[in-house]
Amino acid sequence: MGAICHNGKKLGDAADLAQQMLWCALEQACLPEQEKNWPRNAEDFVEAARRGRERLGLLIQELSRLVRGILDEWSAVRKKLLTAKAWPTAVSDIEAHLARLMTPTFVRDIARDQLQHVPRYLKAHTVRLDRLKSGGAPALARDQSALAEWTALWQSYERRARDLARAGVQDERLNQFRWQLEELRVSLFAQELKTPLPVSVKRLEKAWQQLGHAS
Repeated sequence: MGAICHNGKKLGDAADLAQQMLWCALEQACLPEQEKNWPRNAEDFVEAARRGRERLGLLIQELSRLVRGILDEWSAVRKKLLTAKAWPTAVSDIEAHLARLMTPTFVRDIARDQLQHVPRYLKAHTVRLDRLKSGGAPALARDQSALAEWTALWQSYERRARDLARAGVQDERLNQFRWQLEELRVSLFAQELKTPLPVSVKRLEKAWQQLGHAS
């Protein structure tokens, strides 16, 4: 297997991606969602192996389909960006978002509950670029306004995340807020794709205040 690329942009190594999928499927097959702990004794190991044998094949198939869909959407966005030079601010934002989200270890790094939404997050970029292309000056003005609102929230999150990382502290509430920001991108730039739960700038500003992390 070789590298996964699109127009010179390398995402990662195909063999490594396959290994990530195998380990993620194995973990999901063998370890119950409620107890993400490795077996502590022989009996636990045998039970985990039994569960794994029953579920592993199906889970690998499901994960493979999901990852293929993600790669297809990633490739579609990369293709769109090649013809989007007229909107440099949007292109820069999308490039930065892709760099954060689509790392060479994205399958391993993104929890399965969130990974299933990544195709929609990527599709939102395609919808956004199509809207800019067809909507003229009004669409550009709306896009810039939406980006300013989203960026203010993202920067607040990013500062806090850096501070906690330096301190060696994990905050699950902050992690959840990070994924709410992904849903907000969809709501702002590609509303027709829908979000699992209602999300808006005001809702997230309130959620940020409740976290006690107001900037």
